[in-house]
Amino acid sequence: WYVFGVPASAGTGDKTGAGEEALPAPPRDVFAPYVAVPGNPERLAPLFNRKAYTLEIISWALLLAGIALNAFCIAILVLI
Repeated sequence: WYVFGVPASAGTGDKTGAGEEALPAPPRDVFAPYVAVPGNPERLAPLFNRKAYTLEIISWALLLAGIALNAFCIAILVLI
C-alpha cells in the first residue's frame, strides 16, 4: 500500500530516529489529500486511465443511442 498524507510528527516538533520514517497521518487541511493506494501509482495510472477512457466511450455511445431512440419515437409520432 502507498499512503499519501502528512508525516505524523509534522508541526508537533517530534523527531524520528535516524533512518526512521514517520507514518502519514490525516492532514488538518480538509482539502489536502489523505489516501491509501493499493499498489504503485505509476503502474496503476495507465490502467485507470484506460478504464476511464473506455467508460467514457461507453457513456457517449449510450447517450447517442438514447438521443437516436428519442428522435425515432418522435418521428413515428409525427407520421401517425
